[in-house]
Amino acid sequence: AVATGGKALGRAAVQAGDVLVLALKDSERRLQERLRLLLAGDASADVSRLTMRTDCPRLDKGGTLVVQSWLESHPNARLVVVDTLAKVKPRRKPGGDAYAEDYDAVQPFVELAKHHRVTLLIITHLRKLGMGEDIFDAITGTLGTTGGVDGSLVLARELAQKPADLATP
Repeated sequence: AVATGGKALGRAAVQAGDVLVLALKDSERRLQERLRLLLAGDASADVSRLTMRTDCPRLDKGGTLVVQSWLESHPNARLVVVDTLAKVKPRRKPGGDAYAEDYDAVQPFVELAKHHRVTLLIITHLRKLGMGEDIFDAITGTLGTTGGVDGSLVLARELAQKPADLATP
């Protein structure tokens, strides 16, 4: 929606701008299928503002520079999507502080988003064990992941159930 100036989630009008999607679990073929589905067969949709990548090094191995370079070369950028955090965050250090490592893993994105005045959406998964009382406790990793960002959303549904619920703090 941002790349084409459409409506996000089918209802919220968004300002058009350049978009980078790091679809790190996908293949090129799967991305084409998803894009076709999102465009709902509209072959005339202009997706020239959309950049999709299926690869990015871990943040401590140059991934931050990949995103920074794209942002610098796209001054009209409005959105960066990272799917998923696990694919780019540095690997855990033996004996390390898990909270601090999770917090530090999202900080490069927070700084890039602030500096370039863009929305940076970091996708991660939920634990498979169920939601519990606070749905935000179901986010994988430690509270450092949610504590290190400006906001969190959880999109959840019971297995094989539709539609999903979007929870905000």
